Amino acid sequence: MVLPLMKLGTLLVKTISKPLASQLKHQAKVHPRFRQSIINFAQRNHRVTTQIQRRIYGHATDVEIRPLNEEKAVQAAVDLIGELFIFAVLSLSTLLLPTLHLLHNYLIYSLAHAKEKNIKNNV
Repeated sequence: MVLPLMKLGTLLVKTISKPLASQLKHQAKVHPRFRQSIINFAQRNHRVTTQIQRRIYGHATDVEIRPLNEEKAVQAAVDLIGELFIFAVLSLSTLLLPTLHLLHNYLIYSLAHAKEKNIKNNV
């Protein structure tokens, strides 16, 4: 019973977070300071990724890595931000669901215990 509800909840959270990620992507393309910061982030990510790939394939790592053009950098960073946002929301929901379930059980137990105590005191 709990597993289908968790899957439904996860699907709901993912459905809700996708439009938020799209809005975040749009703001990243429009806002000038945010745009510049994500371009810098994308260029750094490109350099690190390229160096790692070159090491894995056994190529020289002391060569100059050409930077991405501005539009490719923005698109790469915006895609990464959107995916990270969705991943963060799903991870947070996955971590919070068991905690909320435990809290719910504790509250039910506390209420039942309080009612039982109240009945004993009244008798």
